[in-house]
Amino acid sequence: MSGVWSCHALQRGLGEFSAEWDELNSRSFRAHPMLWSGFVNQLLRHFGNGSELFCVRRLEGKADAMLVLRRRDFGTWATFLPSQAQIAPALLPDLAAAQDLLRHLPSPAWALDLMCIDTGFTQTGGLEATPRAASRTLEHARTIAIPMTGSFESYWASRHKKLTSNMRRYERRMQEEALQPEFRIVDQALEIDAAVLRYAALESRGWKGSTGTALTADNEQGHFYRDIMREFAQLGKALVFEMWLGAEMVASRLVILRNESVVFLKTTYAEAYAKLAPGRILLMFVIRNLHQRYPGRRIEFYTNADQDLLSWGSETRLILHFSLYRHALMARTFSAARRARRFFTPALLDPTMPQADDALELYKQPGEFPEDVKALMAQAERRSAQFSSDWYQVLLDTVMTADDHPGFYVLRRHGKPLIVLPVRMEMDRAPHHGRLVALGNYYTALYAPVLAPETQVADIAQMFRLILAQRPETYALYFAPLDHDSDAYRMLGEGMRQAGLKTHPYFCFGNWFQTITIGGEAFVDQLSSSLRGTVRRMRKKLLQEQGRLEVICDPADLERGLEAFASVYARSWKKPEPYPDFIPNLMRKCAQRGWLRLGLAWHGDTPIAAQLWLSAHGRADIYKVAYDEEYKRFAPGSVLTAEVMKHVIDIDQVKEVDYLIGDDAYKKRWLSQRRERWGWVAYNPRTWPGLRFHIRDRLAELLRPWAARLQQLVQRLRKSPDGAASQAPNLPDNA
Repeated sequence: MSGVWSCHALQRGLGEFSAEWDELNSRSFRAHPMLWSGFVNQLLRHFGNGSELFCVRRLEGKADAMLVLRRRDFGTWATFLPSQAQIAPALLPDLAAAQDLLRHLPSPAWALDLMCIDTGFTQTGGLEATPRAASRTLEHARTIAIPMTGSFESYWASRHKKLTSNMRRYERRMQEEALQPEFRIVDQALEIDAAVLRYAALESRGWKGSTGTALTADNEQGHFYRDIMREFAQLGKALVFEMWLGAEMVASRLVILRNESVVFLKTTYAEAYAKLAPGRILLMFVIRNLHQRYPGRRIEFYTNADQDLLSWGSETRLILHFSLYRHALMARTFSAARRARRFFTPALLDPTMPQADDALELYKQPGEFPEDVKALMAQAERRSAQFSSDWYQVLLDTVMTADDHPGFYVLRRHGKPLIVLPVRMEMDRAPHHGRLVALGNYYTALYAPVLAPETQVADIAQMFRLILAQRPETYALYFAPLDHDSDAYRMLGEGMRQAGLKTHPYFCFGNWFQTITIGGEAFVDQLSSSLRGTVRRMRKKLLQEQGRLEVICDPADLERGLEAFASVYARSWKKPEPYPDFIPNLMRKCAQRGWLRLGLAWHGDTPIAAQLWLSAHGRADIYKVAYDEEYKRFAPGSVLTAEVMKHVIDIDQVKEVDYLIGDDAYKKRWLSQRRERWGWVAYNPRTWPGLRFHIRDRLAELLRPWAARLQQLVQRLRKSPDGAASQAPNLPDNA
């Protein structure tokens, strides 16, 4: 006889279901501390969004299964699982009980993802009674436990020799440095809050603090852990273990317990003492103390144990993800879709399986960057000033608004930043649909993700998996303009493909540049005879008629230069800037950094031409040019270009001059080399809009050769009797 499921909306807590939840937890899950209603209620209070669903199955009026769900995407529900929950708030004694739940969830409900299920408490064998094709299992983590059934001495004697010898070595280091550790145990309710704050202060001084992921007194997870520890402490079920060296706390561990389980909640240590392994020394003390305090209970680590941690555990078991499908046919459909995606993509996007050592962070602006991210951005700006934190800050201050949802995703591995991805989010009018776009606009002449030297394609793929797991509403991603010949372009495209996205490259614009190997005068001498002659004649004429040329670099002259630039721009053929503060703010920032080269041509006291160049790290970018057409007789634009060109070559010693955007005819008169900027559009096939646009673009690619042939056929049919053909324009492929 099977029970009957019912579903109820929650309001950031279990509410009236708390007592019933605790009764089932006590009866079937041995009163697990992380499944206690107090723990679940704090998760919902701090990290719920009000859309959570409480599901309960009752058999003859008595609850025998409960869990908290949240809709993941169209047709799929998943267990509510903030990152602070090592296991899902799901009381499922037998996993097969959830198979029938899909029929009772709000429509549409085709699939149910049960995340982070502890196989030590939930029986999974019941799935064998259901069609195998109606479920899918993925390994999430291998955790460890220590049953305290004997003495600490017997436990320690059974450890691997490498572990025991390492611990003896750490103790010798302490003695050699004349350090005597002091261990403190906080178990009184009135002292717990202060102990958690000390923990937060220590964690904030480490790499988690520099990345913004540490507990603090003010952030949400800090409030969560203070509330949790305070609530357990009031029941006499919370402990904080601390290790001190003199007046400095160097390690701390938060512990909660109920009934037979003692759970390690959080741990941190002072990185300055890493060679002394204070975290490991404290762990040994904690295990010894818990054997004395709670003999017969179990220590639960709830971690994805590496080889080092595995040596501490006496038992291991898996934490698993399960996907259940409403019908076997539906499961086969999902499976066929996965196989089809694998056919076109080397690695399937699977946001349910993040790497244990990876962390994804999001910063709103460069001012929030920790020092290691600032250092990575500083390396990137050596390739282009447009990759610098200063460039992005000006863009944010003068162009972007809150509606653009700008930000900087950072992927870390082992605490080290590997990738910085500047983006903004464009939301559609339709709800839950959006596009992730490179942070920039038409001012941006070059874009690239910031990559550490050791970054690989697999790291980029992992970043996109994590981003899409956080933002499943993203159906398209646009990144442009990128250097078509760069590693960043290749790696970005391949990384998105490996993340399961459907990529399509597209041409943006041509880019004219020149590698500089000669002096300024020699550079002018090698120009075409007509251009070289124009520059020399008009320069002489301008100087004879009370004209002058200058290149402003000093911040002290900037405001005068800004006024002149604005005057020329207003009298030129240029359209008014839609963001009038961008260029002035960019000039001020560049002047502070020593990058500004503001060229001005004057006729008497009247500025008649102005050019904004950025000269940084051996590159000179020609960013803005304008002249007053009333003074066209002096060719002030050409004269000024030659003047600034000689300045950046002879004084700044640049190795490259770049005209940035476009194939304008005048650019190739000055610079002889051309390259191309391309972009990537990638569609997320897990969304309906993404799949639809991918099919549309793919069909267009397939039909383009046929369209070209049809065009040629039409041209032949339109030939005149005398053999003259009606000429069609030679359109580029992307026209």
